[in-house]
Amino acid sequence: MDNFERRITEYFKGVKAWAVVSQYHSVGIGRWDGEKLNFHSDVEYDAAYVTELRVFNENAELRFANGIERFADDTGKKLHDTGYLLYGTDITERDGDWICLSEQRGGKLWFPKDVKFDNKDPIALWLIIRHYLQYNSIRVRDSIATGKSALEVIDYRYVGFAQGVCSDEKSENHGKYTEEVLL
Repeated sequence: MDNFERRITEYFKGVKAWAVVSQYHSVGIGRWDGEKLNFHSDVEYDAAYVTELRVFNENAELRFANGIERFADDTGKKLHDTGYLLYGTDITERDGDWICLSEQRGGKLWFPKDVKFDNKDPIALWLIIRHYLQYNSIRVRDSIATGKSALEVIDYRYVGFAQGVCSDEKSENHGKYTEEVLL
């Protein structure tokens, strides 16, 4: 067990969570199974090469970056979730529960869960990010007329993953993800 896993255990012992690691040589998506980190063997996870590691679920996130550790939960915060489309629109390989996402231009991203896929349409996998909001007491030029302070993002964390794209042009969710990917 490396130092990251010891610290993760303090917050997520016995609790499942997603994991995203950035290393000098790769980026990988994996899972925390409640006791240890699991990444696909192609990711070549090595704690010595980690530049950022995020372990998260719908309730909280533990982030390690540049020697700094931060734990964030949603207690008492104003929230706004958004989805960011991930790289990889084709499933090129399957390895147990893992799928390999890629695009014609090259590269690949292993995802630790089999997701729905229709060979006629490319897959859309999203990273859900939760933004923490607050009103800034300093009024900005555009809001002087309304007499209100500006709403701003003060922090963010990863929440989970989603898939699909709403194709109904009349829907307020047009172009957004359609289904959460469960742990």
